[in-house]
Amino acid sequence: MSWMSPSYHAVEWHDPPNHRYQLFLYREQGMDLQTSLTGRPVLFIPGNAGSYQQVRSIASAASRQHTVQQDWKGPDGGGRQLDFFSVDFNEEFSAFSARTLHDQANYIKSAIDRIFREYDHLPLSQRPSQVILLAHSMGGIAARLAISDEEIAAKVDVLLTMSTPHTIPPLTIERDMDAIYSKIAKPAHPLHISLCGGVSDTQVVSDSCALPPNIVSADDGFAVFTTGVPAAWTGVDHQAIVWCHQVRWLIAKSLLKMAQAGSRAEKLSIARENFLGDHETVSPSGGDMRNVTVSTTNMTILLRAKADAKAERASIKHCVDDCHIVPFSSHLIPFPKDLNAPFPMPGEGIKPEESLLAINVNALQDKGFISVTSDTHDIVAAGPHMVLTTSKSTWRFRPIVQYASVSRLQSTTENRFYPHVHQTVYLHSHLGAAPFRPWRESQVKVALRVYQQEQCPIHEVQLSTHVRGTLAKIVSRYRMTFLAWPMGWTALAMLTQIRGFSREGDFILLGKRWVLGVCLLLVTANLAQISLRESPQLESLLLGTMEIVFVPLIVLMAIWTYGLTCLIESAEFGMTISFLMTLLAPYKAVSLVVWGRSLWMDWYHPLATDHNLFYAGPALLIVGLYVQGGLPKRRDLAIAAYSAGLLVLATSAFVLGSRWTWILPPIAHTVLLLLAFAIW
Repeated sequence: MSWMSPSYHAVEWHDPPNHRYQLFLYREQGMDLQTSLTGRPVLFIPGNAGSYQQVRSIASAASRQHTVQQDWKGPDGGGRQLDFFSVDFNEEFSAFSARTLHDQANYIKSAIDRIFREYDHLPLSQRPSQVILLAHSMGGIAARLAISDEEIAAKVDVLLTMSTPHTIPPLTIERDMDAIYSKIAKPAHPLHISLCGGVSDTQVVSDSCALPPNIVSADDGFAVFTTGVPAAWTGVDHQAIVWCHQVRWLIAKSLLKMAQAGSRAEKLSIARENFLGDHETVSPSGGDMRNVTVSTTNMTILLRAKADAKAERASIKHCVDDCHIVPFSSHLIPFPKDLNAPFPMPGEGIKPEESLLAINVNALQDKGFISVTSDTHDIVAAGPHMVLTTSKSTWRFRPIVQYASVSRLQSTTENRFYPHVHQTVYLHSHLGAAPFRPWRESQVKVALRVYQQEQCPIHEVQLSTHVRGTLAKIVSRYRMTFLAWPMGWTALAMLTQIRGFSREGDFILLGKRWVLGVCLLLVTANLAQISLRESPQLESLLLGTMEIVFVPLIVLMAIWTYGLTCLIESAEFGMTISFLMTLLAPYKAVSLVVWGRSLWMDWYHPLATDHNLFYAGPALLIVGLYVQGGLPKRRDLAIAAYSAGLLVLATSAFVLGSRWTWILPPIAHTVLLLLAFAIW
C-alpha cells in the first residue's frame, strides 16, 4: 500500500501550445517546502485514459527517501532532490488514436522547454540541461515519439517506461498508429528502461513490452518483468505498476541515484543493480569471518541480512595455503518465513527480511576453504553450484525454484521464483513464443535453478501443458485475430453465394468442405512460412508463429473464428452483407469513442477528426439499393470484379489481418462498392 500527501500546482503558460492539456508541478506536503525549484526535473507522462495525478505515488516515494533516508546519497552525503512535473492529457484514449499521440508528443516537446524555464533563477552552471521522462502505458509511446526529434532527445537523460507496448500497438486498427511505431523503431539517445507487469497485466500484451535490439542495445538500456525485480518478485497489474509499493519505491530510489550519477554508464549500472539485481557488494570495514569448505570450483553461498543492514558489504577469499581475494557475483532470492501464507502476500508484497543474498564464487581450485567476511550479513547455507542434477547437497533449507527465460532480445530478461514447491508451479514465458517477431535459431534459453536441502531434495521434475492458461494467453495475444478472421469467413460465404448466383441464379450456402479446404490451405501456408522463416517480414503473416509446434494453433483459430460466423452459412444474402458491415463497425466506433470523449472533456477544443466519405458512402449506397429490392445482376464483368474483391478480402483477412488489421476496411469498402456496381 502507498501513502502520500499530494499537492499539485499548475504551471502557467504565456502561450500554451495546446488548450486541451496542462502542466502541473507535484509537491509533497510537509516535505517539499522550497518555494523555488533547485532539483532535477522529472516529467511524468500518463497513458491511455491516465490521469496526471498518477505521478503522486512515485513522486511521494522520492520526496520521502530524499528527506528521511540517506542510503541513496553519495559519499559526501549530498544530492539534489527530484522535481516532479506531470502532464494532464484530460485522460484521453491515446491507445486508440494516432492523432492524439501526435498531439501529446508535440505538447511534451513544449513542456520540456517550459520546465527548463522554471530554473531561470539559478546560476547558469546550476541549471538543469536535461530532464528525466517517466511514462506509463501509451505515455511511453508518446515520449518516444517526442524524442524521435533529435533536438528533444538531447534534452532527455533517461526514459523509464512502465507497462508500455513498445513493439506492437494494443489495437492494430489504424494505419497511422503503425506509422508511429515504424517511426520510433530506431535507436534513441536517452537511456531506456522498460518495466513490464507480466501476466498480471491484462490490458497490454506483455510480449510487446520487451525491447528489441534495433531499439535498445545492451549499452542503451533494458527491459525487465516485475517477476524478476528484486523485492517485488511478482507480476503487477497494468494500473498498479505506478503505485505498487515495492516497485514505486525502487523506481524513486533509482531515479534519485541516477540523478546524482555523472556518466551514462554509471546511470545504467545503477538501473541494472536495482531492477536486475546486479549487486555491487563493497568490502566491509570489519565484521564476522566464516569459513566454508570448498567442494567444487563453483560455489554458491547464501547470506541473510542483519536487522540494521542497509547495504551489502562482504569480501570473499579462497584459502588453500594462502588466502587470495576472488571475484564473485551476487543477487537476491526470496525466502518467505511463512510456508502457509501466499507469496508474495496480497496487499503487502515482500518484506525486507524475506530475502537472501546469493553469492556465486568461482574458486581457483576445488580444495581448501572460502573465507567470508561481512558486517551486514550472516551465512545461512553454502554448497556446490551444479549445472547437472547432483545427489550431493549441503543446503539446509527448503527448496527454492527459480525459472529464468533469457531471450534473443538480449535487452530483455525475465525471472520468476517459486519458494513454495509443495504447490503446483505454473511457468509462463512472454519471450519464448511471442508472435510477430523475427525468428532466430535458439531464440530463447530456459534455465531452471533449484536450491534444495539434503533432507528434502527434489527427485523429479514433470512438465505439462496447462490448457486453460494456454487458451487464456491465446485470447490476449491474438485479440485482433477474432476481429480479422471472421471477416475472412464472411467474405468466403459471400463468395460462395455470388458464385452460385452467377451459375444457377440462386444463392448457395458455404459448405463444410469449404471449411476443411481453408484449414488445409492455412496449414500449408504456415508450413511454407516456417520453411522460409529466415526471410524478412514473414513473421507478420498469419498468426506470426514460426515454429512447427504451433501449427495446430492455425487450425484451432480457424475453427474458433468460424464458429463466430457459422450462422451466416445459412443466412440470406442481405443478412450476410449486414454481418460484414457489423464487422466493419468497430474500426470507426473506436475513433468515435475517442472523439466523443474529447468533446465531453473539453467541448471548446475537441479533437480533430477525419471525414472520409469512402468509409461511409459504399455502405449507405448498398443499404439504399437493397431497400429498393435490388439484387446483383447476372453481368459477367460486375460479378467477376465483385468475386475478385471478395477473394482479396478473404486472403488479406487470413494472411495479414492478425497483424495489419487496418488493411481490411479499405478492401471491404471497395468490395461493397463493387457490389453496388453489380446491383446497379
